[in-house]
Amino acid sequence: MPAPTPQQVLRQVFSAFDQQDWTIFDSHPGLYETRHHLPHLYAAFPDMHHTIEVELVEDEMIACVAQVRGTHRGPFMGIAPTGKQVSFMLLLIDRIVEGHIVEHRAIPDFLSLFQQLEVTLSFTRATPSPTESHLA
Repeated sequence: MPAPTPQQVLRQVFSAFDQQDWTIFDSHPGLYETRHHLPHLYAAFPDMHHTIEVELVEDEMIACVAQVRGTHRGPFMGIAPTGKQVSFMLLLIDRIVEGHIVEHRAIPDFLSLFQQLEVTLSFTRATPSPTESHLA
């Protein structure tokens, strides 16, 4: 039997995630970091689900833009549950070999998520950069 296509693998993984079936991690060594983060994300957004919007495939590589939707029902990064429904973009790039994700990169648009949760972000610099110290 031939190995599944990258598109089939990605859909299988998203389906398992959305059903909170963490056994999927056993088949995909490239998801080792995701194994630690995703259960916490689903604890905060228990109805979270993914919708694939765009896919690009070349040989073993697949890039995907997905829309992630869910309701903020549990603590997330120190933010108390708000009950708000949110939606944010997720960019994925995976290398799939013989039906297994062996490399995985994900870039979630958490800035959009924080804005929807009405979180105010502030940044301070502890020390001036060399360029800034010359301007003072």
